[in-house]
Amino acid sequence: MRAKVLGLMLVMGLAAAGCIAEPLDQSPLNTYPPTSSIPLAAPTTLTPLPPTSSDDTIDVITLAKDRPFAGRFRYDVYGPDSAVEAPVLILVHDLAGVAEIADLAITLAEQRIVIVPHYDGPIRGGRFPDPLSVTACALATAADSDVYGGDPTNVTVLGVGFGALAGFIVAHTAALYLPSECEFTEMTSPDRLVAVGGTWSPDALANDSFDAMATFMGGTPQQVPATWALLDPNQYVEPLNVELTLLRGAQDLDASVTDTFAELLLAEGRQVVVGIIAEHTSRSALTGAQTKIASYLP
Repeated sequence: MRAKVLGLMLVMGLAAAGCIAEPLDQSPLNTYPPTSSIPLAAPTTLTPLPPTSSDDTIDVITLAKDRPFAGRFRYDVYGPDSAVEAPVLILVHDLAGVAEIADLAITLAEQRIVIVPHYDGPIRGGRFPDPLSVTACALATAADSDVYGGDPTNVTVLGVGFGALAGFIVAHTAALYLPSECEFTEMTSPDRLVAVGGTWSPDALANDSFDAMATFMGGTPQQVPATWALLDPNQYVEPLNVELTLLRGAQDLDASVTDTFAELLLAEGRQVVVGIIAEHTSRSALTGAQTKIASYLP
């Protein structure tokens, strides 16, 4: 069973590393697979918030830690010291757990209010649609500007791995997944979605050897096909009428899935940016790509 769980985390912890026949030359940020017609976007230049400390650095403060959230869940909130109406970012972690994105949350909070909802993955006994429930409640929390001083008209959902799929689903159906226990009931729609990994082939996610994943989803694809169908990113091409940024590794095994999804979005006239942040978007590579991820955010 342990071997199966480890295999699950390799797939679900953001696109496991792979190989391609010919390596990309120079920096991953300046190259793109020649088979794709999608233009590769360079990261933007940030306009920092005014420094708030004497040494000209931005101090990140913890505004909430392990606060009860939507009944049985919890969440954290970070932000720049003394920021007024800063942009709001909802950072949704993958199935590996919230600890994997703790450093990323602090980095991103230098420029914005960062809400980090917690949910349990398969190993800790979590159940679908927990990731959707916490994302929806976080959107409701972001809608109330009095809570943490963030700007409710400037909200980004950044999903990592399975958290990216949660963002796709909740972006246009948030009210369906808002838990009755959520403290806030007024919903806001995100202005943009940023997916770090998370555009996998549903077949990879549905590998029957991963017993823990079937338990998490409430059954196998044959037993609960409608639930598993929610995990296919291509079905959100039409409903996703928000700015969308897809960040991946240059040599991710699922790179073609990400690119196909982007091409479908472009064909429908959707706004989409594709960026390469590392050779692979494994969890270890994610730690070194924090600044690059931040550079794709407004």
